[in-house]
Amino acid sequence: MEGNKIVNRVRIKRKSLPRVRLAFSQFVSTLRQTDGDGETEGWMCCGQTFSHRSDINKHVGTTHSAAIANCALKLGQLQSNQTDRLSSDGDNTIKPVHRRCCCSSYGNESQKPLFGTVECCLVDSCDATDTSLDDLGSGLLRPLLLDSLPDMNRKEGVVLLFYYYCDLADPCVAKLWQVDLCKHLGLTGKVRLATEGINGTVGGSVEAARLYMEATMAYPPFRGMTSQDFKRSAGGAECFPELRVGVYQELVPLGIDPCLVSFKDAGPYLTPVEFHEEVARLLEAPKGSNAPLLLDCRNFYESMIGRFLGSVTPNIRKFSYFPEYVEKNLALFRSRRVLMYCTGGIRCERASAFLRSKGVCTEVWQLHGGIHRYLDVFPNGFFCGKLFVFDERYAIASNGRVIGACNHCKKPWDQYNLCTTPGCRQLVLACTSCQTEGHTVCCGVCWAKDASPALLNGEHIREECECTKGRERVPLEPEGGTSLWSDELLLKQITETTPFQEGSFK
Repeated sequence: MEGNKIVNRVRIKRKSLPRVRLAFSQFVSTLRQTDGDGETEGWMCCGQTFSHRSDINKHVGTTHSAAIANCALKLGQLQSNQTDRLSSDGDNTIKPVHRRCCCSSYGNESQKPLFGTVECCLVDSCDATDTSLDDLGSGLLRPLLLDSLPDMNRKEGVVLLFYYYCDLADPCVAKLWQVDLCKHLGLTGKVRLATEGINGTVGGSVEAARLYMEATMAYPPFRGMTSQDFKRSAGGAECFPELRVGVYQELVPLGIDPCLVSFKDAGPYLTPVEFHEEVARLLEAPKGSNAPLLLDCRNFYESMIGRFLGSVTPNIRKFSYFPEYVEKNLALFRSRRVLMYCTGGIRCERASAFLRSKGVCTEVWQLHGGIHRYLDVFPNGFFCGKLFVFDERYAIASNGRVIGACNHCKKPWDQYNLCTTPGCRQLVLACTSCQTEGHTVCCGVCWAKDASPALLNGEHIREECECTKGRERVPLEPEGGTSLWSDELLLKQITETTPFQEGSFK
């Protein structure tokens, strides 16, 4: 009854009431908070928690009535636009006649999917299923509701880094929803979707990021997500050149079918505090072939500017080389307890599953939330240098330690730039002085190249230069890392200048 009273407050024609009720009901359902057994604990909206259904109904009816009316109106327009493609069965359930997919072709504008069409990059084929308006659910209604919200405050921005492994039946439909949601909120960035879940990093205003998190956590397949699954850092929409949303075979390119190496077989988690204590014990323990192994699962250019003390940093250029690296260095892992880490945690999910499948380690653990979450708790802990990020910032810092070095003069430096040779996309560490002297390229081959852009059919091409062509794909017996100082000297420097936080040496 309470819901009907609230709906009646929205002045709209009687024939539109079913759509209003649908919008109202699904909006409220997206705010529901549940316990581990799926039981309702309450509802959360606008920073408030409501314990009773009547209270949340009243709040939504008085605060978001305009948005709900606008959503109901758009639903009506969408239904009328698709009349030529929809048929009704005996129980009056509206179902589409044709299959709808982001990579399908349509004869005219009225035949496009609900939220537009974008290029599909599914590796094999697209298997979008028939979907009714009701089946699309609250996750797709939510972007419509955002139309009536005030403009986002763009003075203060943030970048979100997140992932969520789950069984996602139809990533193509989720892609359309993500594109529409991000565009409504003015977000840029990169989002990968697969049958194993979602992986992304987006930037925009603080308010837009908050609404994005709420909407994503409300999407039915992702309702297991919490706000802790989103890592935040200073930035904004300017950190990415555009918005790119795609459907792939893997959330992170390990190069192995997810059915063969599944996230469900990943190693157990260590919290940042537990990981910190493990590293402390590792640094104090005597070195030996059976000592615990601290493994960096990132690429060489990431560990070059920041890493954990005492870690093994594979000198590989792509994460897809990791399986080959493990196969080539099985002796390194045999009968050892492995603690692994990466930027935000997603690479460790698959990497730990693969390493466990080899059956050579005694245990395989992973840092929950990655370096990003560790630095939230221990900004002056055992991670030294900057954290590499895959956007226009290239790196973010939590302390003043510099472990990288200029490619030319070898002075301390950890700020990347792209090679200035047109057509080359290699990252270069060149200090300000060397940049002034013109040392802005990655290698001798690029230095000798003509300044004219390399073009193929009018488009820039990514050339393979000396940096990539000459390096070994997978090294044998990697050293402890590529940094300017040894672990011993760096540890001495840190302990003399910055006391470790709680959970440090005991």
